[in-house]
Amino acid sequence: MLYELAALGVPAAALAAEEHEVLNIRYWANAGSAADLGDWRAFDPGRIAAAIAALIADRAARAAMSAAGRTAVDGGGLARCLAVLDGLEA
Repeated sequence: MLYELAALGVPAAALAAEEHEVLNIRYWANAGSAADLGDWRAFDPGRIAAAIAALIADRAARAAMSAAGRTAVDGGGLARCLAVLDGLEA
């Protein structure tokens, strides 16, 4: 879902529900399109509420996250996959 949100330019706040999501969320946070709210096992409602409230209050941060997501995902992946498949022999 973080890929889709990034491609659409939608800022995200993500909480890892599974171990494999930790690195994915960290990637998108480092790319600038998502806020890393941590792992659900360390769930702190107050910290999460504060992080989301800060994003809601900071239009410039959300705009930067939106731009970062659209920069990270160009939306041309399907065309690239089809070109590879088209080049395969039957």
